[in-house]
Amino acid sequence: MVTSVFVKKWNGVSMQDDGAYVSKEFNAFQNAFKREISRICKNIGASLVSYSKGHYDMSGFIERDGHYVYFSYDNSCNAGGRAYANLRCRGPFFCRTAAHEKDYRGGYNNTIPFTEAEETFNRLLNAMHLAA
Repeated sequence: MVTSVFVKKWNGVSMQDDGAYVSKEFNAFQNAFKREISRICKNIGASLVSYSKGHYDMSGFIERDGHYVYFSYDNSCNAGGRAYANLRCRGPFFCRTAAHEKDYRGGYNNTIPFTEAEETFNRLLNAMHLAA
């Protein structure tokens, strides 16, 4: 599974919160997260069609055969101005079906550990294909 290397490198890593802007540490994590989502998409025959980096959060849409999944990761900072990458627990990461790449309301949230992203994306896209 592709995510194993990414998770080993980033899970639990402490990153400085630089207040009004994203720290260099978290920016590096955001970029690695995007690369990992792109790798997952390639593995399941999907495409990353949009990706947005916010202040300690990321989101986007993947597409396969005209079907979409929205994903979101929120890594809020803890006391002391530190953010910790949490990739093995449910909570900070979720995904859901979407009608198109601007559908932020879509289906039910699937709150999962990031380690289950590939299989969940694939399952959601397959379910949409069968329902069509």
